[in-house]
Amino acid sequence: MNFWYDLQERERLMLREDGMLDRFEAHITKAGEILICLISVRNEDLFLFCIQDVTRQYQVEQEIRDMTLQLEERVIQRTLRLEHANLELANAMESLKYAQDELIRSEKMVALGKLVAGIAHELNTPIGNGVTVASTLQDNARALLSAMDEGSLRKSALQQYVQSALTGTDILMRSLGAARDLIGSFKQVAVDQASNQRRTFDLKTLLEEIVATLSPMYKKGPFGLVLVLSAGITMDSFPGPLGQILTNFLSNALAHAFEGREQGEMRLSTQMQDPDHVGLVFSDNGVGIAELDQKRVFDPFFTTKLGQGGSGLGMHIVYNITTGILGGTIRLESELGHGTRIVLVLPLRAPEISLDANA
Repeated sequence: MNFWYDLQERERLMLREDGMLDRFEAHITKAGEILICLISVRNEDLFLFCIQDVTRQYQVEQEIRDMTLQLEERVIQRTLRLEHANLELANAMESLKYAQDELIRSEKMVALGKLVAGIAHELNTPIGNGVTVASTLQDNARALLSAMDEGSLRKSALQQYVQSALTGTDILMRSLGAARDLIGSFKQVAVDQASNQRRTFDLKTLLEEIVATLSPMYKKGPFGLVLVLSAGITMDSFPGPLGQILTNFLSNALAHAFEGREQGEMRLSTQMQDPDHVGLVFSDNGVGIAELDQKRVFDPFFTTKLGQGGSGLGMHIVYNITTGILGGTIRLESELGHGTRIVLVLPLRAPEISLDANA
């Protein structure tokens, strides 16, 4: 029996005393090739040997084990890469969220800046009138005093001075009253937009105050804003975010709706929808929005004027404010050449949420 490759295996086989053996694994040589075999022995009247070549089976099993180890290693490596990619993605998302928050804050500051610029522009007229009247009264008073010193003061001159003083003070009071009203509107709207505080307010009064502060954006141009506001609608909500919505509507319309048009009209209307909800519609008779773009209007960073000053966040902010803070719904209706309508349905009482006062 010179086919044994490992003589120790032959010794272990020969040491069996019972003459019985089942599937003893041994390595034997055949034509110079080492084979793995299972040997079974039966000792009845004769020794019966059964040698089964399992070399290929063992090779396949080993290949499967090797492949399993390789797969496990690949799974480990890919898991590590996936974890690393997930970490990078989380960091990127955090950076994007921070950048978006900064852009949103920037948008709010731009809106507040427009508000300040608008009120400053509006105050120029009444303050300018007041300065003119005060200067005239001052000149007239000096002339009257000079006439008194010279002893040439006449009754007619005194009557003329008194009459001009009455007229001047009347103009001055009207101008100062207009300035007072503008400042009052500005103070309330500015506080609302800066603080996000919840309060009870009359919707018509609030919208008129906001529009008064935004009027310099369009008043001296070819585009007008018509208000059709229902009276007696009281809301318990967030006037600041509502003002931000209107500011974005107006800015967006002036930037996009009337491109290539020499004139146009915007319209803001309110109407009760049911006992608990009010509808607010902002519309224009401008160029309209392409159907493909309508599906993306509320997406973040979507703009048709990339690189021309827009961040593409305005309408996204409007959507988030409407559906989140104010607890309402928003939909857009538009057709090319026939203008755009944006319809908000808001609860009279906003949901109970906590807002960062400085957000």
